[in-house]
Order: sequence, then C-alpha cells, then structure tokens
Amino acid sequence: MTLSEIGKHNAELAEKIANNAGTLRALAGCMVDRDWELRQYACACLANIAKHNEELAQKVAGADIFTKLISCIKDEKANVQRQAVVCVKEIAKHSLDLAKVVCDMGGVIPFVVEYINNTKGLAKLNGIMTIGYVASFDHDLAKSMVHAKAHIALVNALKEDSDHIRSSAAWSLGQIGRHSSELARELADHKAPVSYTHLRAHETSLHLVCRLLLEKKKKKKK
Repeated sequence: MTLSEIGKHNAELAEKIANNAGTLRALAGCMVDRDWELRQYACACLANIAKHNEELAQKVAGADIFTKLISCIKDEKANVQRQAVVCVKEIAKHSLDLAKVVCDMGGVIPFVVEYINNTKGLAKLNGIMTIGYVASFDHDLAKSMVHAKAHIALVNALKEDSDHIRSSAAWSLGQIGRHSSELARELADHKAPVSYTHLRAHETSLHLVCRLLLEKKKKKKK
C-alpha cells in the first residue's frame, strides 16, 4: 500500500509518483491482475493521485484505464468495486473536460448507476457523488445522467435510512435539475417524491438539501 499511502497526502508527492516513468501504466496493469487485493490497491492508488488537482487527474485518465475501471466496477469483490468508483469520482470532479472524458470516452456512467442500484449502505455514496459531480458542469452532462437512468437510482437512494445517503442523493438530483425546467420536469415525471424534489430551475442544490433536512425535522416533530 506504500504508493497509495504516499500519493494521498498532497499533490507534490502524488505528482512524483505520476511522473515516474511507467508507474501509471504499471498501476493500470494491476487493475486486471488475478489478485483482487492488487486490483483494489491499484484503483485506490490511482484515485489518491487523481484527487488532488485537474492536472494529475488528466494524467490518470490518460493511462488507458477506463476499460479496466469498468471491469473493476463489475468485479466480484465489493472492495474492488468501491475503489474503482472512487477513482471515477476523483477524476470526474475536477472539470467539465474530465467529466466529459468519463462520460464520452470512458463510457463508465452506466456501470456507476448499476453500482448504486446494486450496492447497499454507505458504500454507494461515492457512486451518488460521482453522478452529482458530472451533472454539475453543464446541461448536456446532466441530461446524459438522465439518459443513463441515474436519476432513478438517486430517487431510490432517497429511501435509504442513512442521512448521508439521502442528503447526497438530494444534492445530486439538484445538480441534474438545476440546469433547466426541462430537466426538473424530467425528474418529476419519474416520480421523484415531491417533498424532496421541488426542483425548480432557480433552486440551488444547497437550498434543496437544506429544505430536505428541514422537512425531515418537521416530520419528526409530528
């Protein structure tokens, strides 16, 4: 776990790993190794490099990893799946260009949606946040989340017991719905609970989450 532990601390250390000839290619190769712990380690290490800034995330994205990431998201081991989704999140969150790479070149989003649907508990949080980060950048990306049926997975996540899951799902729905009234109506048409998703085009994701928590508090008082 040495490279992953070093890479997670700061961008300067992560850059030294990324700039070392062949390191990213070697890590990408480890993503398809027979040893599941090595697959998990490789995904975690790449995520820890990508998380720091856009430049490092671009280097990770350019290491021919997306086919391997899809394989890891579909892995039989839950720990490998989780770290692969974390890696997608850490790449996509930085910029419009990287979010487009994840959606267009990577083709990863349908598998992230499947992961959200099939995973229980807090482990699905990284998948939920990935959808929100991608959708936040522009209308077309938000619309692509609807085409991938990510909004349906998010609506289902609103029924989870965990406050973290519900508030993150509400935030991500807000990132989809805030770009246009068209997208807000799309969410409503798919039976998103009205109490969670008064998704007017002018309502920010922060307002949405705050209102979600206030409504929950009111219900508890009744």
